[in-house]
Amino acid sequence: MWVPPFTAPSKERQKMMKSPVGLLLLFVVASAAMETLAQKGVFIPPGCYVCPVLPSVNTTCCSAGQSCPDGSECCPCGSGQSCLCPSPLPPTPTDTVPPVCEPPQKVQTHTISQPVWVPSTNCSCETPETRGVLSELFNATGGSGWTNRVGWLSQLPVCTWYGVSCNGTALSIRLESNNLSGTVPDALSALTQIQQLSLGFNQLRGTLPTSWSNLTRLQSLFLFKNELSGTLPSSWWMMKEMQELGLDSNQLSGTLPSSWSMMTQLQLFTLQFNNLLHGTLPTSWGSLTQLVGLSLEGNRLSGTLPSSWVAMTKLGHLGLVQNHFCGAEPSSWDSVPALNCAYQHIAPLPNCSTYIP
Repeated sequence: MWVPPFTAPSKERQKMMKSPVGLLLLFVVASAAMETLAQKGVFIPPGCYVCPVLPSVNTTCCSAGQSCPDGSECCPCGSGQSCLCPSPLPPTPTDTVPPVCEPPQKVQTHTISQPVWVPSTNCSCETPETRGVLSELFNATGGSGWTNRVGWLSQLPVCTWYGVSCNGTALSIRLESNNLSGTVPDALSALTQIQQLSLGFNQLRGTLPTSWSNLTRLQSLFLFKNELSGTLPSSWWMMKEMQELGLDSNQLSGTLPSSWSMMTQLQLFTLQFNNLLHGTLPTSWGSLTQLVGLSLEGNRLSGTLPSSWVAMTKLGHLGLVQNHFCGAEPSSWDSVPALNCAYQHIAPLPNCSTYIP
């Protein structure tokens, strides 16, 4: 804020300035005015004043023949007055408005953002072993009762079987919401050329095969909304090209493998509502710097919040509600809005020394 530029004193004020009493009166009035301006953040314009001015006013006085801090010459002033140097303009506010934390909600991952399956015209991804493995998948998951099983077990190229497609040598299997039941076979680990495997929204049971760690080209794995159980295989860290991993809404148990910190290409990871998962948040997961969404709600996770997760600067969502965390928010989390919001949704947390999950 700036006040109008200085104007020469009127004749009446000039007469008052020649009288000691008038000069004192002007000083008192001017001081009160400047104090008011200073309280409002106003910077007094340059001109002739009675100096020194109040300390609360951001100004500098100089005398004839001197220079102001900005290099400008002192303005000529009459007896009893000094020149008030130009003050710096009020600083521009730089504080940003804190982010508004939306109500906690799980990441919307159950709508796969890819086109409806159509048969491929180029089946270059088929290998001699592919047909046998796919046939085993069909038999192990109740293929005769699938909603759509067009082409399966026929002599047609496998890329014309419903849900199977090729992109060059890369294989994709999409059988979500297709009434699959039974268990997922270990034999799928032989499909080393597979890049996407989507089996969500079915009735699959059993455990997550440790042998699937051989699927080192796999980029998307969706197994959400099934009845899977058992622990998270620590060997899956070998799937280093994984970008999307959806395991939520099952019956998984155990702890979060610290070795999964090696899946540094992960962008989306959903593990919410697996009500038997427990243990602490791995500090090593701070290396998952490509994560945009991480959903861990509705488990039995506990312990403190790791400060190392501040490296997840790309996070747009972190879900931690309905767990058993304790302790204070790491101060570094304030610098990442998604981390800060995640804490606000679970705060205040109990003291770890007295808390029993």
